[in-house]
Amino acid sequence: MIFRSNIRRKVITGVYGQAKLNIKTLNPKYKNIILRITIDDGSFPGINDFHNLSLPYIDVNIKKMKTVALAVSFNNGGNISSPDQLKNRIQSELLSQELQILPIKMNHKVVTNTDIEIINNTHADYLVYIYLHANKGKRVGGYNNMYISTGSGTLYIYQLPQGNIVASRELTPVKGYGVSASGAGWNGYSKLKVQVTPGIKSLAVELK
Repeated sequence: MIFRSNIRRKVITGVYGQAKLNIKTLNPKYKNIILRITIDDGSFPGINDFHNLSLPYIDVNIKKMKTVALAVSFNNGGNISSPDQLKNRIQSELLSQELQILPIKMNHKVVTNTDIEIINNTHADYLVYIYLHANKGKRVGGYNNMYISTGSGTLYIYQLPQGNIVASRELTPVKGYGVSASGAGWNGYSKLKVQVTPGIKSLAVELK
């Protein structure tokens, strides 16, 4: 398929025929784009009089990297956040797998058809969703300064545009402790997050 992208129509070559293509945008809808570079015969008066002359062209094949929409959510007793440190760590792991990363936000556990439709507008190939949850901390033994919270988490990989789950993993549940309900949740989060990167690494084979 020959696809016209948003580039300058004419490019002047250097002394040795080298040229820089000023590509402004490429449509992410296409996994492969071929740019055909031809000689502008209009710049050479009389060249069309040589009927046996064949003007060469070059096809430049641009292949889209597999793109992953990435969402990380931590529900701490009803308070939703997306911890940057964990998100950056996961991005680094996925980038090492030669994947393009598109960070997005989600704040609920169950991915709906509406979510998939919205994410499909980004033309991503996969959705990687990390959902961590800590129950609201409860007092331990009636003490006012000791709380306990149960933490859990799931890693999901969805294939797009269909929205099918191709891989998932439940994290080992943990107990978090703290002097406040929120603190107990975050203590549980610190124990959950160490399981995330190894889990994503093992599931990344589904992204190839």
